[in-house]
Amino acid sequence: MARDRECVLLVSLCVMGLLILPVHADLIAPAITHVYFEKNGTPYNESVRYSVNCYGYPYSYPPVTKTAGSYQPELVFHYSASCDGYGCAIYQPYYLRYTHIDWCDLEGNTNNQTFNVENFSATPYTRCDNVPNRVAKTLGDYREYYYDTPEYFACRQFERNRNETTVWVDRLNFTSTVPVNSSVVLLLQGATPFYETPQWSHTIINKSDIDMDLNEYIQYLETCDPTTDRKCPGWIINGTPLKTFTEYRTLKTNTTDLKEHPCDTFLVKADPSLIMPFSDDFIWHHQCLDACNYTEEICELRSAIPSDTINATVSGNTSPIQEKIPGTETTTSNLTMAPQHTHPAVHRSPVESLYCDILRFFGAAC
Repeated sequence: MARDRECVLLVSLCVMGLLILPVHADLIAPAITHVYFEKNGTPYNESVRYSVNCYGYPYSYPPVTKTAGSYQPELVFHYSASCDGYGCAIYQPYYLRYTHIDWCDLEGNTNNQTFNVENFSATPYTRCDNVPNRVAKTLGDYREYYYDTPEYFACRQFERNRNETTVWVDRLNFTSTVPVNSSVVLLLQGATPFYETPQWSHTIINKSDIDMDLNEYIQYLETCDPTTDRKCPGWIINGTPLKTFTEYRTLKTNTTDLKEHPCDTFLVKADPSLIMPFSDDFIWHHQCLDACNYTEEICELRSAIPSDTINATVSGNTSPIQEKIPGTETTTSNLTMAPQHTHPAVHRSPVESLYCDILRFFGAAC
């Protein structure tokens, strides 16, 4: 019997290895979510313990889209968190791959009273914006993150002497106006968030057309205007090139670093709030990006707490959410009543199910 179990274990581990290998490339993208609860149209600053439950169906392989009414929605995503005040930050990766979500419900507890908000969103959040790539620099005993700006990226391409014969030139405009849909967001210390606009351009320049050495090219990148020069890369903030805000280019005067990495002069320091607290937590079979503290998305979760919070349910026909953000336009998001549903157990992926079956075979629990 013991020998049979050993054989089964060996085969199972081989099968798991085949299944898991491609999954290891399936990375978690950590996110910071700012949570905003309101009550009677004003920010709510009391502590709230809440849970988000999303219903739909898991994708099979290959993915098949199901039509409404052909399946019973099941719980495909869930998380719980505590928020100590208006705009608190939580760290939830929102791993939503391989799932289709029909609606998400929110249930909470505050001051020993419970509330439910059905179908508050089609996602576990109400908004998510992507954060541009950053470069980590270790300075002494601490690490800082700098935006990988178009000037830095072009400079690094020009600097490399490999088989690259072209330089990619990107120009992207940002504005402090909050867009309706999710976009790319720049967070700079002490400044309001800046969001990308549709005015984006990408050009590929042959290196042979840039008759300069590296120092001359760096000087060109310093002085060229990305708003008028098609060969000049750059991010433009409310009409002004970001590279002209020298207070954010803290490596520009670091002669020690620039001696070895001259293109670092174009790195722009990102807001330190993007560095999440280090965590050893991870989701089984998924790898975290950069030790799980490298923010990929800045999200928001906004919801209203009903005036009568004891076993109350919000319906879009009776209580729209009035979202009021200081410094931004006021928007209204209507809630609609979710379909009748039950709360089944969380769906496991095929790999997780196999793993649990193996554990149960040997008398252990998943």
